[in-house]
Amino acid sequence: MATLENAESTGRDGAIDYALKVEALSPMGRLLYASSNGDSWHLVRDAKRGIEVMHIPNDASGGRAVSLSIAEFLTSGSGPQQDELNRLIGTLIDQA
Repeated sequence: MATLENAESTGRDGAIDYALKVEALSPMGRLLYASSNGDSWHLVRDAKRGIEVMHIPNDASGGRAVSLSIAEFLTSGSGPQQDELNRLIGTLIDQA
């Protein structure tokens, strides 16, 4: 298994394990939503692209992590993960 000290290829695309990248970004990132099947969505800050949502699929799905802009994420569906981001954005208005 890959660790931060010993990153390894995922075998799917030769990239470093994306989950480790999220762990490394945790001071700048925030768990947005975790589903019961093990998928998770995180708000992350990329130095070049700005704030994005990173979807990390569960191990069983065999998929790879994908980063989406906020706009892409909000228009990609209407699930509980989008609801949570909308709720979080709404708290900014509530505090004003």
